[in-house]
Amino acid sequence: MLSPNKDYAFYAIIALLSVFSIFYCFSVVGLPSQQKAKVADRSRLERMTSFTYEVNNYYSSNRTLPASSIEFPNVKSYVDPETSVPFSYEKLTNTSYKLCATFASTATNHKSGYDCITYTVPNNY
Repeated sequence: MLSPNKDYAFYAIIALLSVFSIFYCFSVVGLPSQQKAKVADRSRLERMTSFTYEVNNYYSSNRTLPASSIEFPNVKSYVDPETSVPFSYEKLTNTSYKLCATFASTATNHKSGYDCITYTVPNNY
């Protein structure tokens, strides 16, 4: 059996290791709220990617980009998955446009908050 001083030191070390482990896990994985934001942004980007297919198909048929998103038949399905606000579409040139949304977190291709991603119709369209 350990002496009282050794018991105290042993339990203190275990407690410190436990606290350190918890902090380490959150630093690697992130807080639950951060994970939720990343999942929501991933869903936004997936819907925006679907929207780009629609834009590219429109371009393939018309050899130009539409002036506004109203010209897309499925425009109502291209909305933010959390707020149901439609993505903003803006034609920049005959072959480039931008889609905008409000993101919950920062990533390599967008920043947190309202941000736009510029796309160009691929040459094979």
